Amino acid sequence: MSSPEPIRSLDEPFDQPPDPTRRRLFALGGALGIGILGLTSQLWRLQVFGGASYRELADNNRFRLSRLEPARGVIYDRNGDTLARNRPSYVVAIVPADLPREPDRARTLRRLSRLVGVPVGRIEAALNDRRADPFSPVPIATGVETSFAYTVEERHAELPGIQVLVKPVREYVDGRLLSHTIGYVGKLDADEFKRLAASGDYALDDQIGKMGLELVREKELRGRPGRKRAEVDSTGRELRVLGTDPAKPGRNLHLTIDLPLQREITRLLAEHMPAAEVASAVAIDPRDGQVLALVHLPSFDNNMFSRELDEAEFKALIDDPNKPLIDGAIGGAYPPGAIFEIVTALAGLHAGVIKPETKIECSGALVIPDRLAPGGVQKIPCWTSHGPQDCASALANSCNVFFYQVGGGDPRGSFDGLDIDRLADWAAKLGFASQSGIELPNEADGLVPTKAWKRRTYREDWFTGDTYNAAIGQGYVTATPLQVANLVATVANGGKLFKPQVVARTTDERGQTVDGYKPMLVRDLGFDPAKLKAVQNGLRYGMLIGRTENGTNFTGSSWQSDLRDLATAGKTGSPEWGTPDASGRSPTHGWFAGYAPFDQPQLALAVFLKRGRGAQDAARIARGVFSFYFGVAEG
Repeated sequence: MSSPEPIRSLDEPFDQPPDPTRRRLFALGGALGIGILGLTSQLWRLQVFGGASYRELADNNRFRLSRLEPARGVIYDRNGDTLARNRPSYVVAIVPADLPREPDRARTLRRLSRLVGVPVGRIEAALNDRRADPFSPVPIATGVETSFAYTVEERHAELPGIQVLVKPVREYVDGRLLSHTIGYVGKLDADEFKRLAASGDYALDDQIGKMGLELVREKELRGRPGRKRAEVDSTGRELRVLGTDPAKPGRNLHLTIDLPLQREITRLLAEHMPAAEVASAVAIDPRDGQVLALVHLPSFDNNMFSRELDEAEFKALIDDPNKPLIDGAIGGAYPPGAIFEIVTALAGLHAGVIKPETKIECSGALVIPDRLAPGGVQKIPCWTSHGPQDCASALANSCNVFFYQVGGGDPRGSFDGLDIDRLADWAAKLGFASQSGIELPNEADGLVPTKAWKRRTYREDWFTGDTYNAAIGQGYVTATPLQVANLVATVANGGKLFKPQVVARTTDERGQTVDGYKPMLVRDLGFDPAKLKAVQNGLRYGMLIGRTENGTNFTGSSWQSDLRDLATAGKTGSPEWGTPDASGRSPTHGWFAGYAPFDQPQLALAVFLKRGRGAQDAARIARGVFSFYFGVAEG
């Protein structure tokens, strides 16, 4: 019996199907590998490439670095009376980074809109403008009432991301009284922020000086901001202060302005408004150039710029034909009329054209031979017939005939006058036709013409008749009230032309003087004492009636404005300007320029009325100013 054949299939492996578990493990391992690689890459990006920025974002969820606004410097008058100060004001603002996510964000903005009365669209627009800086507060409502600020604070749980900030607001104690000199502050515009942002001292919502001393002394008044580091909660509410770098307050300005004098001059000028349309006055201490009063009407209330200015209010200021935003005391140039005869007299005496005792006959007009009509004459009128006049009486009487000839010469050829170029040169030495350098913006140059100026401007030759007009302060001649005040100050002090100054000193937050007053002498004209005395006497005689030492008569153009108990000196002017009326008469400015006391001058004064109704109104105002300042009765 044969043995059975072995079963070979038992030695061969089974044909098994693939194991699905192993395949899943491979897939899971691959996915985990990819995930770990992605996580590692993300961690690398967060830690290395974006580490600093993400750490800052994380810290800002717990810590907040905020600015501490510096206290703007206070402005005082010479007596220590406050003129400009800071008062606290509440601002409702949003910190964009602290707003909740949608839909809570929209709900928060709707609640805020109803509360402050600002449309949601405007709030969104303000937030969009500041997307690049999510941690800085965006003001939504400024100048809110204290009770309202408390209401917003009490509802902070309903208003995440909303803060109530205390912001200083500039307050001008006397508003209109010194608005042109002090100026005002306003919000930074885009160009200003771009220029100043690099300094780190300004934020987009800061205010900056826009006019007057607030503008020119911005750097000193501003101070430097500080920093505060605080811990905040998820809604941006401050939990505790971790540290501060205190702000540095701005310096205080102590002006040369005498507030009671400024107030009294304003009152006296206001009595002639609105008939005068425009009125200015400048008072200077002739001993050192300190400006004691600088008044211009119409004025404006600079407090209106410390709040959200109504568009209609601003338009009214801009459209006002009398331009209340312009300081006419330094920025308005007008024909000075007979006031300019002081310049002509000083120039004629020192150039040797006349002597103090020189007499010129005034028959009521300057008679000029008419070259176009043989035997005929032309007449340039004086306002009356004065008879023989020397320099002092001609100044007192405002005798045009005398000064026509000092400027342009005797038409009969007996002597030559100054001629226009020499007259213009002397006027420039006395501060005309150029800015005085006062520390205020927008000062006007004024004008004293020359032959070259007329040729360049009008393409015409200069005529002797032009010189006659210029010699009495008409024609093309213009000057500012400040230049006129500085002229009489220079005559009063013996020939020293000072730069007018309005800041007496600056002090720090402890009241310590940082920078004291230093008189700034522009030039000493070195006047001959005898020649200067003739001019000074002429101004004194302008307040009197009498006879000079040379025997010429005068009835001073301001004789009704002299004070019994105070010797004053002065001169009036009433130049014609504008369009003649139906009767052929032109309107006149009213000028007065003078000083007191006569022997020891302490106050030099210029008064200007655009519609002066002659010069006497200006002289009466000056009388009131001298009476008030020196404490003497007007009777």
